[in-house]
Amino acid sequence: MLRRSTFVLPWPPIYPVRVAVELTLIRSFVAVAELGHVTRAAVRLHMSQPALSAQIKALESTLDLELFER
Repeated sequence: MLRRSTFVLPWPPIYPVRVAVELTLIRSFVAVAELGHVTRAAVRLHMSQPALSAQIKALESTLDLELFER
């Protein structure tokens, strides 16, 4: 299970960067954050759990942040 309170952005931002993020990656993040489980979010998004995990890792890599504590 993922902890809900682990998403923290550094403030002030370390460096201003514009990042282009695909909407599907944002939707994946929101589903996992709302449901608290990758498997449940995968069911909601009609995809497999490994595919959703890969999308979350891709988003973390793009943003250079750890979004969820594992």
